[in-house]
Amino acid sequence: MTSYEVNNCEGTSFCDSCQHSKNPCLSGVHTLDRSILDSDRNVMNYKRGDLVFREGTFPSGLFCLREGKVMVTKKDQYNNEVVINLHKDVSFIGISDLFSGGPYTTDCYALTDCQICMIRKDHVNELLDNNKTFSRNVLKEMAAHYHQSNKRMLNLTKKYMRARVADALHFLMETYGLQEDGKTLAVYFKRKHLALLSNMNISNAIRNLSSLQKDGIIKIINKDIAIEDMDRLLAIKDQE
Repeated sequence: MTSYEVNNCEGTSFCDSCQHSKNPCLSGVHTLDRSILDSDRNVMNYKRGDLVFREGTFPSGLFCLREGKVMVTKKDQYNNEVVINLHKDVSFIGISDLFSGGPYTTDCYALTDCQICMIRKDHVNELLDNNKTFSRNVLKEMAAHYHQSNKRMLNLTKKYMRARVADALHFLMETYGLQEDGKTLAVYFKRKHLALLSNMNISNAIRNLSSLQKDGIIKIINKDIAIEDMDRLLAIKDQE
């Protein structure tokens, strides 16, 4: 289900503030050039669980995740949904599909309440044509997304269940970080989403989480997951 509010933000300096939030694609791009992206840009507010874009639909512009967290999913050869990437603010999402000229090849869902900018495609192309720094940054970002997705898919096919769950927890930590205690994941991830991230059904995901907790590697507190023994988690993650 998708439900969002749309606001026109022409005249604001959101792209300038996002540059200072370390959007890698805007790094080194001059303020005057960044203003091209701000022109006639909309900001959409999504609720947790909303669909941001769906596989098979065509991009109408470039999504920039200004605030929040999203996950990107794709169907495997058996038509099972798996999570291939996670994003946090501030980053572009669906960028390779925009430039391919084809439809989206993945689905994207809001993990939290999100604020997402929609930048016009012609403005993105204008900046690509006239700013070499932005063009290089975009190529690097697309390559990073490609390698990350391939790595995820490879890990999901060659590892045992326990290793896949450990890998998923480490991926969440690497993407979203830890809370102030230095142990608890800084994101609430539903068990069904963890199952998708680990490429298994919910029952197996819960069973392996319980096993990791029994061995003292993680601790489950209500809806939160704390990593108690990072060294052992990493050792399990790398098992094949």
